Amino acid sequence: MNFYRKASNARVLTEVDVYGFFQMFLSRILDQEPEKLDILQDLIRGDLK
Repeated sequence: MNFYRKASNARVLTEVDVYGFFQMFLSRILDQEPEKLDILQDLIRGDLK
């Protein structure tokens, strides 16, 4: 069903580097360098207190 009647202009990615995504996401939201986000490792390990 092609209700737009135009060629597709999107590509869906099914594999994601979860750590890389959250590192980029949090670094932009918190306005910090990705290397300074030590909380991300704690979240992954479940050591967050």
